[in-house]
Amino acid sequence: MLYSSEFLFAVQKNWLNRQVIDQLLTKFDCINVLIFIRNPDEMLSSAYQQSVKRGGYTDTIEKYSETFNFFRDVEIFLKKLDQLPGIHPTVYNYSFGRSRVASLLSKWLGSNEVLDVSFPPINRSLTYAEIALQREINVFFGKSGDLVADELCERLPELRSDVIRPNRDAWLAFRAKNLPTIQEINNLVPLAERLAFEEELDRAKPMQATLDVAQIQVIAQSLFGKLVRKA
Repeated sequence: MLYSSEFLFAVQKNWLNRQVIDQLLTKFDCINVLIFIRNPDEMLSSAYQQSVKRGGYTDTIEKYSETFNFFRDVEIFLKKLDQLPGIHPTVYNYSFGRSRVASLLSKWLGSNEVLDVSFPPINRSLTYAEIALQREINVFFGKSGDLVADELCERLPELRSDVIRPNRDAWLAFRAKNLPTIQEINNLVPLAERLAFEEELDRAKPMQATLDVAQIQVIAQSLFGKLVRKA
């Protein structure tokens, strides 16, 4: 049985306990768990993007970083696995292994075969301008990624997205708040897979919110095409 979900950390209270594990072990010899974790700065950026795109979030990444507490769930999850007999976890850092996920999965499954299947980019991240636009749309419509963000990602999959980072003060606060948890996680994973903060934020000029012609066309067709003009 193979079960995959990015919500394993969040829903652990519902299934990661001795009673459930004991029931599973009556049907299986052991439980192997493959876990991908991600460096804090990348995870913050990705989660913020998804909150705007899927969750109707309307505020800045600086504000979002103040309450972002994902890694506490990861810490609890790994510690629970360590305490439950019959579970064999394998942990990889996605930030280091994103280009070889297929080979890592094959290795975990005990197979020498690696399927090298080409596929188009899907579910890309948003650009800085797209994030700014979707946030404003969320102000009026709530969760509304289907109006613009989904269309932009699906129709312009090759467009290079922007890495959204908080300003320096917010980043330092985020780092200080999460560092103890990250250290606890690193005590539970192999040395080569340990989480790491960026050494320093990119000191480049602030990003500019710009849209090209293709983006404007997609926005006009997807958003305004859903509006009904009254006579």
